Amino acid sequence: MYTAAEIPQIFGVSLMLTLVVELVFVFLMRVRNHKDLMLVALANMMTNPPIVAIFHLLNRYTSANRIATTILLEGAVILTEAEVFRKYGRSFPSPFLIALFANLLSYSTGFLLVAVFL
Repeated sequence: MYTAAEIPQIFGVSLMLTLVVELVFVFLMRVRNHKDLMLVALANMMTNPPIVAIFHLLNRYTSANRIATTILLEGAVILTEAEVFRKYGRSFPSPFLIALFANLLSYSTGFLLVAVFL
């Protein structure tokens, strides 16, 4: 699996990739309010590290199906971020759709990068 030295790198790369991809996506979706862009960053800082940790722990210590695990965890992230955007956002045209497509894009980007480079 991973060594203890690799874990901070995994968390850092995952969070940085997520922030870049999702902030670019919401900006392209015409979310321009600075506080909303900061909200996207904060929501990702709130959801990404725990989900990455849970995913790796489940894969290491259980026989849970990776696809089912990914769908459940990403679903929880999408619902959480959509609620944060709905409740605290000012200029999100559709909080659920923004959260859904931002997360699909960032997960897919990470998946492709791992497939190509690892």
